[in-house]
Amino acid sequence: MNIRLRINKILESGLCWQFLLFAIINIIVFLICIVVYQLLGPDAQVGLWEALRLFVDSNSIIDHTHSFTKQNISLLFLECLGTILFSGLIVSIITNFISQKVEEIKEGTVHYKLKNHIVIIGYDDIVPTVMKEIIHDSRYNSNIIVLQTHGSISEIRYTLLSKLSKVELKRIVMYNAPRQSVEELQLLNTIDAKEVYIVGDRKHNEHDAENMSTFEKLVSIHQSKAVHPPKPLTIWFDNEASYAALQLNDISTEWKKYFEFKPCNFYKHWANRILTSSHCRIDKNIIIYPKLDHDGITVNSSHHIHLIIIGMNRMGIALAKEAAHVLHFPNFDEKSGANRTRITFIDENADKEMCSFISRLSGYFKIAPAKYADLTTQPFTKFCDTYNNLNAERNFLDVQFEFIKGSVESKYVRDWICQIVDVQNAIISIAICLHDSSKNFDIAMYLPEEVYIRGRMNLNNPWDVVDSNKVVNIYVRQDKTGSLIKTFCDSAQSVEANNKKYANIYPFGMYDNGFSSDYYSNHLAMVLNYVYDYYFKCRKTLPSSVPLIPELTKIWKTLSTSEQWSNLYLADSIEFKLRSIGLNIETAQNVELTKEQIENLARTEHNRWNMEKLLLGYRPLIGKEFDLDEEQKKQAKKKLFAHHLIAPYRCLNDSDKEFDRNIIKNLPSILRMLSNARMTV
Repeated sequence: MNIRLRINKILESGLCWQFLLFAIINIIVFLICIVVYQLLGPDAQVGLWEALRLFVDSNSIIDHTHSFTKQNISLLFLECLGTILFSGLIVSIITNFISQKVEEIKEGTVHYKLKNHIVIIGYDDIVPTVMKEIIHDSRYNSNIIVLQTHGSISEIRYTLLSKLSKVELKRIVMYNAPRQSVEELQLLNTIDAKEVYIVGDRKHNEHDAENMSTFEKLVSIHQSKAVHPPKPLTIWFDNEASYAALQLNDISTEWKKYFEFKPCNFYKHWANRILTSSHCRIDKNIIIYPKLDHDGITVNSSHHIHLIIIGMNRMGIALAKEAAHVLHFPNFDEKSGANRTRITFIDENADKEMCSFISRLSGYFKIAPAKYADLTTQPFTKFCDTYNNLNAERNFLDVQFEFIKGSVESKYVRDWICQIVDVQNAIISIAICLHDSSKNFDIAMYLPEEVYIRGRMNLNNPWDVVDSNKVVNIYVRQDKTGSLIKTFCDSAQSVEANNKKYANIYPFGMYDNGFSSDYYSNHLAMVLNYVYDYYFKCRKTLPSSVPLIPELTKIWKTLSTSEQWSNLYLADSIEFKLRSIGLNIETAQNVELTKEQIENLARTEHNRWNMEKLLLGYRPLIGKEFDLDEEQKKQAKKKLFAHHLIAPYRCLNDSDKEFDRNIIKNLPSILRMLSNARMTV
């Protein structure tokens, strides 16, 4: 090998090799000088030890040199070399080593042997939120957070300083490395970690595939070490199709030996927060999101929900699907279709996006039509039904999707919005979900005036609410922060405000609020799972109590991903059901539901279940499949995702109806069990 190349390789190999090279050079030079010194004559006055001391400490030469002899000149030369090679080089090596280490730390190339730490792989705008959630969670009081990213460490550190305090930042260690390198992943020591997050970078086209590839590599690392028990692992998916597939299909049993798999989607998480969580923190302030059904929709109500979504992108589609999961009410009439929940998309490319949406939910559109209107060049007259394989009268679903092609700023679309606002029995919400935050803000400020005054007194009065069901709530997607919109909303809601035009505008979709560490810790879903697993295993009897939360969590972790989601969607719908009979989680624990309430809510629950299965990719039976026997129907459900119970509630037999009735009948007992389980933790 080239000598120069070999020396350079030694210099970049670290402090030990640098000192070794330093020692070799000094020894060789010193020995050469001594040989020369001895060859100059037999009258050498300085021995080997004294010569070495001169080489190391040049200040001693004055004790031995009093005249210009050959030997003294050679000693002077030896002293000069010692000054350069020994004193100079050793100071240089130590100084360079310290500078190099500081630079390596700044660049994220220094690794540590850590235990019980939190690993975050990949950097995205949501990472500061994830870190903040972990830091403020009592379960992670002293755990170090390790971030591995291929981005600029100095830039990321600068960004984190705007989100975290300097004290909080001390708990974070950053590595700069490609996350597809097995060697670099091994250096993260996930085997001894407490929890792992695979975030990735949404700017990459292959975001989801890269995240799964990273996951697969971590599994192989843990397999080689036979690590048990499994580590909690949260993995982000940006594409709605990837996420939907994982809600239906589980990861392999082999992978579950090493990791507790928790798929996460930013858009789905925000949609769920708007519909069920009802709050969001901005700095020290909290935004309380209004309930889409306001005070609830009773069985005798003539109201229906109408959610208008501007923008058919990932956020808009996630919000629509999440709404279709939970917005089910007992006043829906299966025969006439009255009081059906309406979800309307408005998009300039609605025709193309509609085709994509229909292909994803083909099971739904085998039952219900897609209603479409083009308002780009003409005013609205009516929706055209399309992509429907059944007659309209056979549509037993209680959610309707509509698609409007056009720009929300155009006259025809604005006229349509005014028509909808004029529908007296509609409870309307508008979600502005376009990619451009500034444009979203502009749209929210300049919707038709009828939107802002609906349910309020006219402009000559102080905008007092006269009918809360008529007030239109407007949700505006913002990327970085919702502070500006919150300021408008707070100002308009204040008592002294004369103009309450913007009192019902709420920001959502911010990256810095897009994650919650307890997202999967839905205790109600865990209790529902336990109770109904017990119900089917124990001859249709219910338990007198449920285990404590730690035991429930342990059972929960054994479920497939699809089973967990089924329970989560059921849990998310409970408060909507309770509001429809004038109750909430607390008051429902101390009542006994009437037979009529049980039947109405059982029918509502089956309507919700129909939508859940259709949204997750199932379809109803078609043609000769209705003639299959029970065993064949089970196989069709398992292999073809064709479910025989996707049908109107009135068409179910009593045993199938009994399951829905029992969910509702025992809801007060279940809520009491949940309350007791929490209190005894």
